[in-house]
Amino acid sequence: MYASPRSFLTATLLAASLLLSEGGPTPTPSTQTNPTAAFASLQAAVQQISTDQRFPAAQVDALKANVSDLKVRYKASGDISTGYVSTLSADASALHHAALSPTSQTALELFASAQKDIGAKSVYAAGLAGASTGVGNDISVVVTTVRSGKSVSGYFVRANALALPNQDPPLFIFGSPTMTQPVGMPPGYYAFWVVHKGVRGKFQEEQIGNVLGPMQSIVLDADVP
Repeated sequence: MYASPRSFLTATLLAASLLLSEGGPTPTPSTQTNPTAAFASLQAAVQQISTDQRFPAAQVDALKANVSDLKVRYKASGDISTGYVSTLSADASALHHAALSPTSQTALELFASAQKDIGAKSVYAAGLAGASTGVGNDISVVVTTVRSGKSVSGYFVRANALALPNQDPPLFIFGSPTMTQPVGMPPGYYAFWVVHKGVRGKFQEEQIGNVLGPMQSIVLDADVP
């Protein structure tokens, strides 16, 4: 069972900060753009943690099954977006570092964030009609920013895979401050934040693809002046 979104994201951010401070692996260019390399890295990471008793065996088995299912679906269709590959690469990096981290709490939190994202991807893919449909197309995401319950404009929005919320440069950049232009994002869990006049807001966890459909709207708290 997972913690609430706010506490889960707080834990993930702490783990990610420790990942950076400990010099852990980050996604390489090849795994961020090459589906075969990304899946290979992901499966190697799962194999790493499968021999570590810190990680619950049942959850590791479920993660392994989900990764295998997504790989089969990708091979059946041959279609996968660059953004999807980048998020798989982020999950793989988090899992690799989870296996290497000497801190059990950090290891478990990184594992949980990657497992959560892969699980969401698998559930979304399972909702499609057959393996030949692949892992699913990117979803057009439109973001609205609000302050005190009212819609406001002039804020830029960024997003990363939940497993690596501090990845720089961000994986997904909403270029228009009016938030009217959608950005394609694969299903999964993300850390969103707003930027205004160079000031960065707090992370907000959001799931993309929790409802099947080609478009999704997200509302973010514009928590910077």
